[in-house]
Amino acid sequence: MVTRRTGNKKSSRKSKKKTTAKKPASKRKSTSRKAKATTPPVYPKAEKEIEQVISEGRYGDALNRIERIEAKGNLSIRVRELKGLALARLGRLADAQEILGALHDEGHRDPETLGIYARTCMDLYDTSGDRSQLLRSRDLYAEG
Repeated sequence: MVTRRTGNKKSSRKSKKKTTAKKPASKRKSTSRKAKATTPPVYPKAEKEIEQVISEGRYGDALNRIERIEAKGNLSIRVRELKGLALARLGRLADAQEILGALHDEGHRDPETLGIYARTCMDLYDTSGDRSQLLRSRDLYAEG
């Protein structure tokens, strides 16, 4: 036993040996190898380059860069957003809506995705006069 004097009080500290009790089987980590959900890789440098190309109005170049990334594997959420934006700016609204709708259905409700998606709905309403697109656009803007 070790005795220490701290201030006016005596304190004693015994060295205790740590014992580890076995956890019940339901609490133990599984050692089986389960298939993990793969998250798409993030390409921050490429994303910045694509954003720059889009801001310069070079939508075709942006799509080419995105397709090169897509050939390597899954696209990150941001690259998919940028692909939808580039397609929308090229006037390929149905293609843009397909991508942005998939993001929305997967639960990605960030303001940028919702804003781009809502804008494509508004543009489709302007070109087709389809009132359901106008209502969809309103709902998406309200959600964002």
